[in-house]
Amino acid sequence: MDDEPCCNPVTGWNYEEVMKAYEESKRPRVRICVEGFDTSLPEDDSKKALINHFNSCGKIIIFYFEDRCAFMVIRGEDAEEKALALNGSDVGGWNVSVKVSPVVYKKSLTPQQRDAMQCNDPRFMHYITVTGYDTSVSDDDLKITLRKHFGSCGEIIHMYIPRTYDG
Repeated sequence: MDDEPCCNPVTGWNYEEVMKAYEESKRPRVRICVEGFDTSLPEDDSKKALINHFNSCGKIIIFYFEDRCAFMVIRGEDAEEKALALNGSDVGGWNVSVKVSPVVYKKSLTPQQRDAMQCNDPRFMHYITVTGYDTSVSDDDLKITLRKHFGSCGEIIHMYIPRTYDG
């Protein structure tokens, strides 16, 4: 364990990676709707062209098509301003229309799309820290107990139990 002192051997989660992901999740983001692209092209071609066109706005963390619109969630500083600046720009011979689109959870979204949107929507992210638990309890037993205790508060997506292992 000396080579990974901050890694939990039960979950495989590295504390530094988890904290980096948490900090990244707090960065500004925007959801946009892009219209005006050629819908007769294969979706993969349109997706590739649109992602290449909007990459300069920030990190595209979600992309999907719905009702002749390409939805993207872009994370990064000034992502909204950068995306809106591309309104009317040329993408492979089409002039795209870019609008900020509030997150709307429609029944037509697949469960995977809804989950991805909720996992990346700060309105659905809540983190708690629990201290004072019996450290002699195994990680598995502790997770079961915590899920029972906090399960009524909402879906528990991930638990990280920091441990120090002294060989």
